[in-house]
Amino acid sequence: YVEMAQVQILAGEYEAAETSARNALLLNPNNPQAYVTLAWALGFLGETLEAEEHLLRAISLDPTNAEALAILAELQADAGDYVGAGDNSRAALEINPNSFIVRRARGYVLELTANYEEAIEMYTSALELNSNISELHIALGRVYWASALYDEALEEFALANSLNPADPTPDAYQARIYITLGEYSKAIQAAEQALAEDAGNPFRYGVLGMAFFRNLQNEDAIDVLQFAIHGGTTEEGVIVNGLPIDYGEVATYYAMYAIALARVNRCSEALPITQAMLTNLAADEISVENAEFAIGICEEQVGQPTPTPEPEPEETPES
Repeated sequence: YVEMAQVQILAGEYEAAETSARNALLLNPNNPQAYVTLAWALGFLGETLEAEEHLLRAISLDPTNAEALAILAELQADAGDYVGAGDNSRAALEINPNSFIVRRARGYVLELTANYEEAIEMYTSALELNSNISELHIALGRVYWASALYDEALEEFALANSLNPADPTPDAYQARIYITLGEYSKAIQAAEQALAEDAGNPFRYGVLGMAFFRNLQNEDAIDVLQFAIHGGTTEEGVIVNGLPIDYGEVATYYAMYAIALARVNRCSEALPITQAMLTNLAADEISVENAEFAIGICEEQVGQPTPTPEPEPEETPES
């Protein structure tokens, strides 16, 4: 059951892994590795407090359990305890430097603390033990991306995609890199694939809208960014919950939506967005500038009639 749970975790089947690990504990409630594996699955499911309890139980049963220390280090890093995460990940590596889980966890702590060169080395060494883990290629790709090694990042995301085609994450990351590189057609293609695989995620609409916006396809950008911001129900019946206005990437979606609306003279829709930005994102100078830019476009259009689309020419019947 423990081995099955570990495979299920690596395959991204976290609920099934939790069940398998709990089955292991039913057979042996004093098996430290079962507690470790259960905690690992729960960590991916967001149940961090329970995961930590199980890890501490595993460590009490086996103080030299390197994988318990490694996964605890990941949880500590996520919680912002970088000192504890660093100490435990280094201790785990000293106990068992040949564990895939230990190398992966050490790489994760190094990534979150922006030690990218060392993180690349650690993730690469983990892949030497098992090169067929999609999530690990994604992690290495993230670090390459953060290091502006875009070709290497794209390669890792492509490998992740080949190992787990149903995962939208590599496609979404590729789209963001192509946007950075100015290769907007490729960005649109990758973002559309990510959206097809995760149609209820508002961030997928945001990334696709960003690609359309950068490619000056304002109407297309509006069509998808409205789902990122307002939410709604797609033609296929998928419910999308809009993203509340916030700093960071969400602020970019709001800015692009407002500017795209202003560009096509839909200012009655753009101005409420700009007002929300000025009210809620006042501490972000870039967001304020973007809101004022959209307002400026609308001011230039005051008094100008809304352009009427020219009628499509009638098709001549084929002879």
